[in-house]
Amino acid sequence: MATQVASEQSNATTPSMTGHQAVDSTYSSECMAVLYERVRAVLASLPGEAVAADALSLESLGPAPQVPPWLLLPIWVDEAWRAHGTQAVRQEALEEILWGQYSLFLHVRIQDDIFDGQRDDLRLVFAADRFLIESLEAFTSFPALSGEFQTFYLQCLRDTVDGILEVSRLEAEAGRFGINDLVLHSRVGAIFKIGVAAVSHLHQRSADLGWLTSLLDLVAVFSQIGDDVQDLAQDLNAGRFTWVGNTLLGVRPGDAITRSEMSSRLSDGLMLDRGQVVIEELRRIALAAAAIVPDTAPLPLRDFVLSLGKHPGRLEQDLHAARVRHVFGELVPVRN
Repeated sequence: MATQVASEQSNATTPSMTGHQAVDSTYSSECMAVLYERVRAVLASLPGEAVAADALSLESLGPAPQVPPWLLLPIWVDEAWRAHGTQAVRQEALEEILWGQYSLFLHVRIQDDIFDGQRDDLRLVFAADRFLIESLEAFTSFPALSGEFQTFYLQCLRDTVDGILEVSRLEAEAGRFGINDLVLHSRVGAIFKIGVAAVSHLHQRSADLGWLTSLLDLVAVFSQIGDDVQDLAQDLNAGRFTWVGNTLLGVRPGDAITRSEMSSRLSDGLMLDRGQVVIEELRRIALAAAAIVPDTAPLPLRDFVLSLGKHPGRLEQDLHAARVRHVFGELVPVRN
């Protein structure tokens, strides 16, 4: 399925970093270089032929071209809380937390790719398990991250696994995935809360986890809607009826639709402006995210949340341009 676990990357509708991006970029690049090197080391250590050589492309797995917020957020909150007098997490410890978070992402991501049929080398099932072990070892190396944190870790992993299966079930039939089911995408993205939770526990700032995890829930849904807009044709061709697809097709539970009908239904949806429903939902989520973030939040995080509000307008322009092209073809130049 096209979950945000499988595609939590920057694209035309997923927000990008603004404001302090230049400040973070050097460390972020160094961070990803370290993570990639550790991934290569894990793959090279697996028995048999090197999995990395013929079955796994780091470029297809890694967050690119920009580091996603779920990897930047632990860095941001550590810097912010250190500035407020809280003892900073040591550089080596922060890198281990990021490795634990990234390894867990790879564990789920690889399995999701196999589940979707995007990868057919079954050795990767065991490679995925190896990354789960790497993640568990990274977090259990911190004596302070026990008890409550371990329970949180397992619950997040459980939510992600259950969320993926439930989303897959609903998207298998036209019209079943409705607007009230969008919250499932926050369950799928639950594993992305673990890194910032670890930093919060080490800083003894667990009280901040409430708004941080609520924000990540909203960002997960926002990003998935953006991905589903981007991957609309691919999803429909694969028989996946996302909320975006159902909305633009105008289908409801129980509606039968053939592949030959999809193109005309999408054209009707474009002209009837069904896309406005998607735009308004993105706007609602962006406003909710902005309302959650306190004034004391790290500045890069506040910049990021503000950037969410720009994307619905861009999508609205894109849909308007598509309607003009649909009616007038190339006779009328479109300016965004």
